[in-house]
Amino acid sequence: MTQSDKTPDSLLTEEVIAGLLKEKLLPEKQLESLRAKIASGKMKAEDWQVMIELAVDAEAKKDA
Repeated sequence: MTQSDKTPDSLLTEEVIAGLLKEKLLPEKQLESLRAKIASGKMKAEDWQVMIELAVDAEAKKDA
């Protein structure tokens, strides 16, 4: 699939995923799950909150 074949939604999804990966805000495994959830149209504010809380908890445990 070329860049011109992608929908605006899929392009935005890829930008979000790339930004999160670049800044290492979420683990890659979580990003794959996130990509699928965004693509399905089922991503909600609560889902973002849970993902962030899990990432923060994991980071805190790693630093302890």
